[in-house]
Amino acid sequence: MTKVSTWYAEQFAYLLSELKKVPEGDGTLLDHTLLFYPNELSQAEVHDRRNLPYLLAGKAGGKLQTGRFLQMHGEPHNRLLTSFLNVFGVPATGFGEAMFPGTLSGVF
Repeated sequence: MTKVSTWYAEQFAYLLSELKKVPEGDGTLLDHTLLFYPNELSQAEVHDRRNLPYLLAGKAGGKLQTGRFLQMHGEPHNRLLTSFLNVFGVPATGFGEAMFPGTLSGVF
């Protein structure tokens, strides 16, 4: 599993480096993009799905402040996905299961 996860991370890093090379407007393609790199397990040996690590890359056209480490303290990922929709102009109050409505504050 470690080898597989390492390979995926290397591919993601490669994608980021390539996006950063492409000029676009006042920055790069990476500056105008939002990439979401999830991990399906927080502790693979016990198949734990709580406190999953996620990586956001790019600046989403200036909407995302970079260089931060945020802890969401058990917030459901549905709220992060709803936040993505709203950042890109899709008005949404929830994503997926109705029992997890809303967005995350402090991300965007």
